[in-house]
Parts: sequence; structure tokens; C-alpha cells
Amino acid sequence: MRVDMLATNIFFTVLHGFNIIFFSKILFNTEYKKKKVLLFSIIYGTLNGLMSYLVNVYNIDYFIIKTCIGFIISVFLIKYILCFELVKSGVIFGLYSIILILSEFLMFFIFRMLNLIYLSGIISTFKDNTRSFFIGNLLILIISFLILLSVKLFKSYLKLPRNTKTIVITITITFFTIAANFWFFCFNIKASTNLMVFLIITLLMLVYCIYIIFNIKISYKLEGQSIELEQQKFYNAALDNTLNNIRRFKHGYNNNLNVLYAFAKLGQYDELLNYFNEVMEMNNKLSDTTILDIKNAALYGLVASKIQYAEDKGVDFKVSTNSEIKDIPNIRMIDLCEILGIFLDNAIEAAMESDEKTVLMEIFENFEYIGIIVKNTFKTYPDMNKIWNKGFSPKGEKRGMGLWIVKEILKSNKHILNNTYIKDNMFYQELIIEKGN
Repeated sequence: MRVDMLATNIFFTVLHGFNIIFFSKILFNTEYKKKKVLLFSIIYGTLNGLMSYLVNVYNIDYFIIKTCIGFIISVFLIKYILCFELVKSGVIFGLYSIILILSEFLMFFIFRMLNLIYLSGIISTFKDNTRSFFIGNLLILIISFLILLSVKLFKSYLKLPRNTKTIVITITITFFTIAANFWFFCFNIKASTNLMVFLIITLLMLVYCIYIIFNIKISYKLEGQSIELEQQKFYNAALDNTLNNIRRFKHGYNNNLNVLYAFAKLGQYDELLNYFNEVMEMNNKLSDTTILDIKNAALYGLVASKIQYAEDKGVDFKVSTNSEIKDIPNIRMIDLCEILGIFLDNAIEAAMESDEKTVLMEIFENFEYIGIIVKNTFKTYPDMNKIWNKGFSPKGEKRGMGLWIVKEILKSNKHILNNTYIKDNMFYQELIIEKGN
């Protein structure tokens, strides 16, 4: 056993583990603790480095098996150590593997141009020469890192739609196609004409990869347009419901006057006062047009539906704004609506159990950020140390997922600050959304 070759292989594979973590940060804005970074990189480097060494040294015919096993091991390490979903784990390693294979090819190409390797003995060159093996791995690492920096620069073209099944399949097929082509080049090349074939196939695969990136971008835009259309329909339905209530009240205006006149004429002053209070309560609700300052279709539709829900539950729900709210940057509206939907549902349910039964929503905006505050009365003092835990809820089993979901959404967005606190016997959930990039 060549201990120097094994140590070199593991060392560079550990560094590639750091590259994978850097790549995951680029794709999903994820932050890690140092212990998790070291744990993943060491385990990833040791397992894949050892396997790669054994296959390359003892039996190169199993190269494709090594590729498959390495793919499976790496995806599961990303899933269970870095805590990504299986689909996202496949996306991270699949894309990085394509980058890695292209880096290896560029390294071979550089070596070939410098006459450091021979067409008929590429693998034996690296098996027998520790220096070439070390320099080759160093080049691969540097090239892959430079590609990652380029990816970071053009990150906007790598945004993935929510439905990523097709994307994962495409990435997997691309990875294995390039791997098979690379295997053919490394182990079966005999003449210079084969190098030209390899270059043509690789060029076609690069064009295909670029097509995938642009296709993902187009899919993302189309998905966003589809969501906006659904939100606009929701907005129109909610606005139509509000206007219908106003029309209904105005249509019954004369009837209300006649009823009040009848009570007064008959001297039924208690009934008159009760009916008058009901009319005024309805009038006050319809006179509060603050919600119409929300010009964002999705947000308006959500708030309007929650106002109706609160009314059905006997909770007083009021909205206040300091300006017309239109565009909300740096967060997908589907994510914002999911967060606020959870906050408002929790607030209404907590207020139902309290004596005051009040929910207040404040939306304010300045040049730097947009702030959204949801505050509510409550009966039982919440455990602030546990409310974000998955599955924790004082309401029984199969509850307590809401705030954990919010935490997961916010974890991948660096432009949003969430504050949770209690003040003046009110429970506050505050979102601060930065406007800058």
C-alpha cells in the first residue's frame, strides 16, 4: 500500500468536502457551525478518499462502480450531517460532481499540453509519480474552487423552482454522462483522434449544462408568474368580498333607518340601543379601510382571509400601515405568506383564549426596510425557550410545526430578521425585511 498516495488522496478529498460546504452556502444561503463543517469534511474525505484510492490502485475496471457508490455515500452524508433534504442533497453533490469532473479534465488537458502525461498511460503516470499525483490534485482543487467563485458571481441563474424532481433527474443524467465520457478518456484512450472526440463530447455536454442552467432560470420565472397569477386571483376574490360587504351595508342603509325609526316611535328604547350598537359595529368594521393600503396582491389576500377568520372566531383584528405596501423585496411571496399565515393563525388562536381577544398587525416601511409586526393577547404565558422546537405545542399532539417551519424558511434568508418577545401583556412576532441586496 502506498501510504503517501493514500494520505494525499484523503487530504485533497477532505478539502473537496470544504468546497461542497461552500457550494451549498452559495446555492441555499446556509450557515454551519465549525464542528459540523469539520465533521462532514473529515468523514467525506476519509470515506471517498479511501475508496477512490483502493479502486484506482487495485482495479480500475470498477471506476463506474466507485462513481455510483461515491455518489450515494456523498448524498447521504450531505443529508444527515449537513441536514439537507434528500432532493437538495442530490442537487448539491450532482452539480459539484459535474464541476469536479470538468476540473479533472482541465487538469489532464494542462498536463497534456505540458507533455507531463502520455495518451496511452494517463493513469499509470499518476500511480507511479507522487509528485504528479499531488500537483494534479492541487490543480483540480484550484480549478473547482475558481468555478465555484464563478457560480457565486452568477448565482441568480441557479435559482431552483420548488418542483425540483425533473431538475434532479437531469443533473444526475448529466453527471453520469460526463463521468462515463471522462472514464473513456482516462482508461481507454489510445490515439490522438480520441482526444478530439473527447473534446467534442465534453463541449456538447458543457452546452447542455448551460442549457440546463437557462432552462432552470426560465422555469423559475414561469413558476413565479404562475404564483403571481394565483395571488392576483386571490387578491381579486378578497377585494370583491370586501366591496360586496360595503355594498350590502349601503343597500340596507334605508332599511336600518326604518327599523331605528320604528323602535323610537314605539318607545322601545332598549331594543333601539341594541340595534343601533349592532349597526355601528358593522359600520366601524366597514369604515376601517386600512387594509386597502396593502397593494400587494398576495399579502392583501392573506390578511383579508385572516380578518374573516378572526371575525368568525370572535377576535378583534385590526391592521395599521404607514404607507401603501406594494413590492416586498428579498423574499419569495410564497414564503412570506406562509410565515405570516402561521403567525396570524397562532395569534388568532391564542387571542381566542384570552379575555381581550385582540390581534393587531402593523406594517411599516422606510428607505431601509419593511417591518411587519403581529401581536396578540394571550391567556397562558408561552415558553419562549421551546416554542421554536419541532413538534412543541401546548395544544396537544400533531401540533407545533408552524414556528419550526418558519425557522427553517428564515434560516436560508439572510435579509430577514425575526424578533419574538412579550411586551405589555402582548405576544409579538416581528419581521424586519431589508430592502438592499
